[in-house]
Amino acid sequence: MELSIEQKNEIEKMEDILCKYFRIEKNDIISDIRAQKNSVARYFLWYILHYELGISFLAIGRLYFRTPRTIKLGCSKMRLRIKTHRHYKSIYAELSEELSDMIAEYKKLFV
Repeated sequence: MELSIEQKNEIEKMEDILCKYFRIEKNDIISDIRAQKNSVARYFLWYILHYELGISFLAIGRLYFRTPRTIKLGCSKMRLRIKTHRHYKSIYAELSEELSDMIAEYKKLFV
């Protein structure tokens, strides 16, 4: 599935919120830097894009210059962390609340 320009614009707005939340730059999401703060933000974004918005691993990979397998691995790591760690569950709840209107709008427009 190829993402439209409108979809990419909506995703960029979500990126902005995640970057602000984690206090990182947008380039940190795309970069190969493995610092925990960067990778956690990256994995949360991929998790939300896949599980909340239904975007395929392939499409997310194309957007962030990664293989679908890398995206799937990051989403799997985040899914396990959210399930087993209160800290990650709390972060996910905060992000979900902050992004809820954007997610609903995205689904209304594109799903």
